[in-house]
Amino acid sequence: AMPDEDRLGGAWPTDLEDGPPPPSPLGVLADLSDDDEIAVIRERIAAIAGEDVDLVIGAVIRGQSQRDLAAQLGLSHEAARKRLQRALARLRRALTQ
Repeated sequence: AMPDEDRLGGAWPTDLEDGPPPPSPLGVLADLSDDDEIAVIRERIAAIAGEDVDLVIGAVIRGQSQRDLAAQLGLSHEAARKRLQRALARLRRALTQ
């Protein structure tokens, strides 16, 4: 795809004054800043993932490694890996019900 096209092949306007704003980086809440969008998504994920929300946000949205997240959160790599795995399973179940 050309740089001004999205993944589905639709062209985004190159002059933002003449068209709609481009989607947000996460593609969910276009009228919010990146930080505000992550805060809203974090709140919604926390309702399902509970205390493991920071693992989910770090791994899925920010692309951090499990090792980095473990160190940042004071967990062993194995604990972070298992907690992330369980949190993602809870999210998957909640989204497919």
